[in-house]
Amino acid sequence: MNTKKLLLHAAVLATMLTSISCSQEEVAGGQAGDESVVTFTAQLPGSPQSKAIGDGMTATTLSYAVYAPGTTTPLITSEDEVTFTNGQATISLRLASGKSYDLLFWADAYGAENSNAPYTVNFNTQTLTVDYSDAKSNDEARDAFFGNANVTVKGAVSQNIILKRPFAQLNIGTNDMEEAKASLNTEALKSSVKVSGIFSSMNLMTGEVSKSVDVTFGSNRIPEEKFTVGDNEYDYLALNYLLVSGEKGLVNCEFTYTDEATNDSKTIKTISNVPVQRNYRTNIIGSILTGAVDLNVTIDPAFEDDQNYDMYAELLNAAQYGGSVTLREDVTITDEAPIIIDNGKTLTVDLNGNTITRADGDNGQSGVWAFRVNNGTLILNDATGTGTLDGGEGLEHSMLWANGANAKIIINSGNYTVGGNPTGNNYNVCVYASNSGQVEIYGGTFENKAPQTGSANLYPALNVSNGSPGTITVYGGTFKNYNPVTGDDANGDTFVATGYSSVKVSDDPTPNGTYEVVRGTGVATSTDLANAIESGTELITLASDVTIDNSSVLSSNNHNSAIDLNGNTLTINGSKTLYVSEGGNLTFSNGNIVANEITDPTFTLFVANANSSVTFDGVQLTTNGTGIGPANTASDISITIRNSELHCAAYAVATNASIPVGKNVKITLENSKFYGNSTVFFNIPCEVTINNCEIYGDTHGMVLRGGKATVSNSTITLEYKDNDYEVVSKYFDNRDWETGNKVNIAALTVGNKSNGYQYPSELHLVNTKVISTGTYDSYFPALYSWANQGKDLGVTITYDDQTTFTGATTYGSANITVNGAPAKVAEP
Repeated sequence: MNTKKLLLHAAVLATMLTSISCSQEEVAGGQAGDESVVTFTAQLPGSPQSKAIGDGMTATTLSYAVYAPGTTTPLITSEDEVTFTNGQATISLRLASGKSYDLLFWADAYGAENSNAPYTVNFNTQTLTVDYSDAKSNDEARDAFFGNANVTVKGAVSQNIILKRPFAQLNIGTNDMEEAKASLNTEALKSSVKVSGIFSSMNLMTGEVSKSVDVTFGSNRIPEEKFTVGDNEYDYLALNYLLVSGEKGLVNCEFTYTDEATNDSKTIKTISNVPVQRNYRTNIIGSILTGAVDLNVTIDPAFEDDQNYDMYAELLNAAQYGGSVTLREDVTITDEAPIIIDNGKTLTVDLNGNTITRADGDNGQSGVWAFRVNNGTLILNDATGTGTLDGGEGLEHSMLWANGANAKIIINSGNYTVGGNPTGNNYNVCVYASNSGQVEIYGGTFENKAPQTGSANLYPALNVSNGSPGTITVYGGTFKNYNPVTGDDANGDTFVATGYSSVKVSDDPTPNGTYEVVRGTGVATSTDLANAIESGTELITLASDVTIDNSSVLSSNNHNSAIDLNGNTLTINGSKTLYVSEGGNLTFSNGNIVANEITDPTFTLFVANANSSVTFDGVQLTTNGTGIGPANTASDISITIRNSELHCAAYAVATNASIPVGKNVKITLENSKFYGNSTVFFNIPCEVTINNCEIYGDTHGMVLRGGKATVSNSTITLEYKDNDYEVVSKYFDNRDWETGNKVNIAALTVGNKSNGYQYPSELHLVNTKVISTGTYDSYFPALYSWANQGKDLGVTITYDDQTTFTGATTYGSANITVNGAPAKVAEP
């Protein structure tokens, strides 16, 4: 037998055998998480003043769900539907600071409790299902909208969401209505449309469509309005909403119209290969009623990309009356008409990857400002990362000005630049506050590209009035050639919020470099990281990628820190285990950890000592060693992995059965994915909870040699790929199990077959899939169990009706109970 693979892993967690020398001081419990209010404004794509068919204002109610990133089980769903007012609906949620969330929105004219609604939205599967069984043509109420968003909570956040249609709008129009009156009662026209090749189901998060159907939209009165294609106007004969793909596709349709008065019915033969695309309108136009002109088929851009708009005018209007504007093109603001917000109004601007440029006009005022808030609120967003407010060069005054006790500017993202002012006005900056005006900055990039006159090293990006100051509070963002911790040049107070820090992350640009503002104590080097941990800093945030020589840099005797990776990568070189000190609490969140210089796949990167806890939350760990586990013989340990993904060579999460066995070891895995050889491996009396996880292994998916495990809403998969499959599958037919992963291979292996490891094994499966797959799946069962024969040392297994096994379930010995009854022992 080729035992190389099994023997290699017999050394599982060998590094854990090393005892910890030196006494270690106990440290108090970790910091509790906090919450922030996050406000989302969902906006329909039309205008409340339009009042026309297809105007995008049909929906009356909004529902929503909140998820951990990449998951499908909602953390929050709307209990009560939110009502739209003037095309907007606003929700406020309390979400954990420092966490990221996915959100899904749905809006229609029916509401979830309407039994006649043609739409079913299942937030647990993130799917929309359309019922066409009673669909009528020209039914504007069937227009509906969806949207999704991702948010990282860094203090209070306000985000605007522009909803879109999941449908294509299919319009049929004619230009001969007047001519047709000679032979038809055009006042009584009804129409129906049959369409083949559309869909009845869609994943609202991914956009994937399924269940192709042929649909007849039943006869109904034609719309009274007209629509325009190019320079020509057409009367509606039909308007229908079709669930289609986000990519351009082709459908076939058949159009029928009926004159009720003369009972005259005519059918346009099938119109083949009609182009359709989600959130686009397709127009079939011509002299349809008289048949004098051949039909034309056109496909227009997305509804929100209509050509009849003036972004500058939209900004001015929304500032005057309040509202949200998503830019669809670049805008230049001149001194003739800066954007002024007053009378308590709120203007939300999504830069949407576009640029707002401040430029001289004809007033001779050299720029003035782009936005000034006197009494109200300005909120600036840009999800693309490329949207810009460009202050130009050589202009006076700041781009953004909060001026007054009731004036507030909130900046969540975007790029903000000015080019300096040769007159030396140091309030020629990106942001300025006066007369108790307030500015809050949560993100974005800020740069003054020219020094203040007479101060070669002074590149002010933020400033407040010296005589009548306002306040600027920075919770996040990147600042080039400027450190916001220095605050105002005259007042001297820092702009950085309490509990946050400004960290230099680059020496470029000269002379001052680049600074990043982050929560807690920011670090940008391995030395800073080690010092912060050693001093017991509660919250440490990486301001950039950090590389440490080996994990011993993090091995302090004073572990009581939460390390927010902040979207960055912590690279660990060398091969040394990070032992969390006794009584310590160490958390990693929101980023990547890479350790690929390890030469032994059973080398464990993170080990929790007695009375300590380790948490991964939103972490992607990649290592050619083993991920995490409790120290040998240690008790009172908690390991929690949630919203994470671990790619490991041998084990992702594992215990070791050294004597004496530790007590009260709790391991929780939630909303995560695990990849490895024998991926999750438990062989001591620990307590394991696994929920909404995906576990993949090429020797074992999961092994429960001892302890109690509850696995719910999860998938455990084995795909054995080595060509020694036949020998390995029979290796334990006449021999006991050994150490490490030298146990029967299965997707899920439970129990013990040796003189050691004399512990009971208790497994509970709820709505879980256990799968043996691949070329050699017939050689390895989905579940294999062998029990210790001593009293109270056997195997107990329960599973519900939603749990499935793809592959055999093999029980090799007595003393195994399955769903309350003795298991049927397999034939030898």
